[in-house]
Amino acid sequence: MYVYGKSKMAASSHGSRRMTIEEALDEIFTDRDSEFSDEESEDGSDYNGDSSGSEENDESDEEVESFEEHESPSTTSAGEDSESEEEDAAPNRGQGRGRGGRRGGKGDHGGGQGGRNAARGGCGRERGAHGARQPHGQQVVQQAALETQWISVDREPNIPPFTGTPGIKVPLPNNPSTGDFLNLFLTDEFFDILIEQTNLYATQYKRNNPNLPPHSRANEWFDTTRAEMKQFVALSLLMGIVREPEIAHYWSTNPLLKGSIFNSVMPQNRFQSILQFLHFADNRQFDPNDPDRDRLYKVRPVVEYLVNKFRTVYVPEDHISIDKELLLWKGHLAFKQYIAMKRARFGIKLFSLCETSGYLWNSFVYLGKEPNRNGDDPDLVRRLGKSGAVIPRQMGTLLNKGYRLYVNSWYTSQVSFNYLHEHNTAAYGTARKNRIKLPREFTDAPLAKVEHSFQRNGELLAVRLHDKKEIYFLSTIH
Repeated sequence: MYVYGKSKMAASSHGSRRMTIEEALDEIFTDRDSEFSDEESEDGSDYNGDSSGSEENDESDEEVESFEEHESPSTTSAGEDSESEEEDAAPNRGQGRGRGGRRGGKGDHGGGQGGRNAARGGCGRERGAHGARQPHGQQVVQQAALETQWISVDREPNIPPFTGTPGIKVPLPNNPSTGDFLNLFLTDEFFDILIEQTNLYATQYKRNNPNLPPHSRANEWFDTTRAEMKQFVALSLLMGIVREPEIAHYWSTNPLLKGSIFNSVMPQNRFQSILQFLHFADNRQFDPNDPDRDRLYKVRPVVEYLVNKFRTVYVPEDHISIDKELLLWKGHLAFKQYIAMKRARFGIKLFSLCETSGYLWNSFVYLGKEPNRNGDDPDLVRRLGKSGAVIPRQMGTLLNKGYRLYVNSWYTSQVSFNYLHEHNTAAYGTARKNRIKLPREFTDAPLAKVEHSFQRNGELLAVRLHDKKEIYFLSTIH
């Protein structure tokens, strides 16, 4: 009500012209500004008090800020005069906005004089001071270098030839069955790991719990064998296809529920006994109080065994992709992740390399941000960043063989793509604008919807597409 009343009074004093919001706020805070000390009044004296066209003043201020941060060489001249004008413009710009109220706080005293926006003043003063200190000449030199490196002339890319030998690398019988392919990965060595650790844990459990109840399943435990463990794994895989609300329903004698093969393969009590003691690692070699402990210790032997099999049994075709995936898990876990764009949203994050057919060739679990928690190479992290260092770790022996790699914007950067090109690997991916050093005449030029533009820097091709929003691509394939 107070603002509305002031606006009407101001409008009557200026004739029939309607005042803008900025003018009304300026009138409101005039009395409050007069209470400031003489020193504060002098600091704000550069404010343009002409109330006519305050919106135009705000727009021109935005242009000055844009000029300071995005100046192009064509609109500047070398010399000390231009830099001194920039230094003078930054504090004046902040003081002018400060008393406006709505945008108060860009300069040294803008936040204090803005009144209602005093909370923004600190950040505004920091931005204003930072803008004044930025060397204008350095920006000009950087932009000139970028315009020299990136050109709008296209040419045929230098794609390294593919020298890999894709396909299955282990012998198979004639007319192999589904079981023959499964045995390529779930070998006797795999089942021996399960048998050894499961029997060991059952023995440890019974020794550590001598006073078990008479009807405990542990009292009836006897060591499992390879054949029985294969039956257990087969039934576990079948449960992922045939869904029941409870494990007991798979062995139900109810005419409405029975009909499966579970009863004919293994008794329910035996299945649940193996499930109770199923283990993949020796607990005695694990210290839960060690801050540098392996968070994946409980399943590490099995994970490493399977991933190693994925890499040795088959070599992928020339088109591959690296991406993140999320394994659904909502229980307590130190390295559980939340990714809103994934279907599971909560779970265990993995970085995986796949072929176009969907075959998973390599993968590792993300265990947290702690240094060396994920076994990253420090030299690669320093050169490529954490996201870029994932690529050579995943590709491994596939580097230097002419593969075509497809990634999303989290991995794409000029540094990582140049690294791949040095190792005879072509790459393509969506990109984030702030991770590619492109000339502003390319990124800021107007672009109609569905139109695109490009620039090339050696083997790197940058494409800018205007779809629902601007999308950037980086490629050494095209």
